[in-house]
Amino acid sequence: MGEMADIYLPARLDLQSAASLKTALSAAGRQPVRLDASGVEWVGGLGFQLLAAAAEKWRAEGQLMRVDTPSEAFLRGVARLGGLDLPTAMAGDEA
Repeated sequence: MGEMADIYLPARLDLQSAASLKTALSAAGRQPVRLDASGVEWVGGLGFQLLAAAAEKWRAEGQLMRVDTPSEAFLRGVARLGGLDLPTAMAGDEA
């Protein structure tokens, strides 16, 4: 696998952060993406929808998108909204 784009998710994945997250995802282009979710404190519906759509786009293009070191709040929020089908790497896992 080639170079991965690192995207650090904001503390709140909501309407306020959606535009900047969309810009970061667009800037990643067609390369694999590693989402650092360690600082996420809240996952709102719009942030979740944006991540779900991006995950589907990356999957359709045959590229990897994965979540690294998700916070408990990220895991709870995503589960509450229906879950994401993304590989997850916990702290201490090999890159």
